[in-house]
Amino acid sequence: MPTFQSRSVRWLAVAGMLLAAAPAGAAPTLVVDADSGQVLHQREAGRPWYPASVTKLMTTYVALSRIREGRAWPETIVTFSDNAVAQSPSKMGFKAGTQITLENALRMLMVKSANDVAVAIAETLGGSVAGFAADMNAYARRLGMSGSNFVNPHGLPDAEQYTTARDMAVLTRALIHEFPQAEALFRIPAIQLGKIKMRNHNALLHRYEGTDGMKTGFICASGFNVVVTATRGGKRLIAVVFGGTTANERNETAAALLEQGFQPRFSLFESASSVDSIANSGGGPVSISEMVCGKGRKQAEDTDDDEPAGTAVPRTSSDPDDIYATIHGDRPAAARASAAAASATGAAAAKSAKPARPSLLGPVVIRPAVPVYTGPARGDTMLAGIAPSPAPATLMAARRINPDGRAVAASVAAGGAPLPLTKPMTPAVPNLSAYAPTAGTGSVPVPRPRPRAN
Repeated sequence: MPTFQSRSVRWLAVAGMLLAAAPAGAAPTLVVDADSGQVLHQREAGRPWYPASVTKLMTTYVALSRIREGRAWPETIVTFSDNAVAQSPSKMGFKAGTQITLENALRMLMVKSANDVAVAIAETLGGSVAGFAADMNAYARRLGMSGSNFVNPHGLPDAEQYTTARDMAVLTRALIHEFPQAEALFRIPAIQLGKIKMRNHNALLHRYEGTDGMKTGFICASGFNVVVTATRGGKRLIAVVFGGTTANERNETAAALLEQGFQPRFSLFESASSVDSIANSGGGPVSISEMVCGKGRKQAEDTDDDEPAGTAVPRTSSDPDDIYATIHGDRPAAARASAAAASATGAAAAKSAKPARPSLLGPVVIRPAVPVYTGPARGDTMLAGIAPSPAPATLMAARRINPDGRAVAASVAAGGAPLPLTKPMTPAVPNLSAYAPTAGTGSVPVPRPRPRAN
């Protein structure tokens, strides 16, 4: 039986191999201690980059800030406009006029990376996408995110929307330290709407020990991005990886950086500088679309579905509800056909493949899905502690009337008007601890390094 020390040495060697295999001139990467802000590793962390769907971390920060300021509440009703419904996938696909609570909207945003939900939140809280983007930029300036500019709440392609790895680490630290009550939002493994289950796009949540957040993103211009947090032995790290040419490359790079960050006394991780001291270089981002989506690798569309076309995901005992398969419904028929063809030829290709490199990603572990729903609140908020006290009289009265988790009658819309009374309903999430990691341990079993196909 290998000792913990020998296993750590083996993992460190694997991590070194994976990082050494990174392409020359690779995109920005950064590792930061979440508590102290100390920089453990950085490469071009101040370089402008297209954020893609990691933008939604900023959208969530604005929404949580509104709740803290008493300008919105977890029960605030978010209404889907024609504009929201018209957004490109990934999306929930609700019809215009559908209403959900702000808390349900944030759960869907973090798990499904739903662009229609992002716009619905923006229009509800900001009056318009442009108005909400102005708020995003105002909060970004307050946090010192000098290398970021936002024009939309979802990260779909726009030449004027950019950020840096440094700024995303600053934002992530703010989310962790300013809103500890909201931490579970970022580690929900899957959501369930009626009979439909959708897993979190962040594969590290399902496959890397200790992962407890945050968000992935993809558009052709940015490549595959991720902001991820992980905790081991009381030490919490933030890793930012931009510009992966495949989802797997991005995930392996993030895992290798985290693995090295968790090891004691490693030369790559001896910086005493703070993330705030990293200088943003200015200028505009450079598109890597040709590298990621050109030369026969073109994605069907810019979405946050980060399972590359051609990757078959079979049903396994760890995924009995096909949560992984559900997400493939976003893919056009051509992409699904490509995946089927790749699966059929996989065995032949494996015989002539180069020797496989090791991987730090373990087997897929899917935890129970957290229910979400449409309509007014059902007394299941976990974000109430963020809001100032006392709450509006109408909201407090409704909560007193409904102490057993019945529908919150006074869900507050953006303008502060209470909704009419609704019939009693059963709380949707009776046990929110279902998706919280066990204290002091990782979120998945300790993975053993294993070969992975090229």
